[in-house]
Amino acid sequence: MTRRRQLGRALAAVLLLLLTGCGEDAPTKPAVSANLCVYLPNGMVLGPYDTQKECGTARENMPAGECKPCQK
Repeated sequence: MTRRRQLGRALAAVLLLLLTGCGEDAPTKPAVSANLCVYLPNGMVLGPYDTQKECGTARENMPAGECKPCQK
C-alpha cells in the first residue's frame, strides 16, 4: 500500500467514527417524581421540584415558605 492510500483509509475511518458517535446517549433528567412546590405566604408558588432536598433548598431562602405537593 502506498502512503497516500493508508492516509486516505485512516481519514475515512476517523470520519466514520465522528459521524457515528460513541453510541451512548447523554443522561436525561428524570420526569418530576416528587412533584413538590414551595408555597409562600404572599401566594407565590415555586416549583415543581423533583426531590424533598431540592424543595428544601428553595425554601431555605424563604423561611415562611412550606414544601408540599403541587396542586394542579
